[in-house]
Amino acid sequence: MTVIAHEPQPGGLGAVITGVNLTQPLNKQVISEIKQILWKFHLVIFRDQKITPDQQIRFGKYFGPVVKHPYIRGLEGYPEIMVVEKKRPINIILRVLGTQIRVTRKYPLWRRYCMHAKFLPRI
Repeated sequence: MTVIAHEPQPGGLGAVITGVNLTQPLNKQVISEIKQILWKFHLVIFRDQKITPDQQIRFGKYFGPVVKHPYIRGLEGYPEIMVVEKKRPINIILRVLGTQIRVTRKYPLWRRYCMHAKFLPRI
């Protein structure tokens, strides 16, 4: 049984989730707990996860259909994943995966993003 925990971040910047290994498929209970934390904090962070593009796509599908951006070319072999890269003055590299979630009739489509930071500088 997987036991997950979360810690809210200062300034309302989401919550860090621990006790989850994103390289492995997740069971329904863990996915449900992650979704509850996401709805409460609007941003969830999993530190020190070295995931592949396939694992990132699998994780994104827990939240809805994975979609590719209509105008931005995706990662080679993975059109659903956009690479966001800024080289100067600091290096920031993100892999971004878009998912769509049907919420209600009034607001039929919300978009969520699953970002995998390959490198983020210390602030």
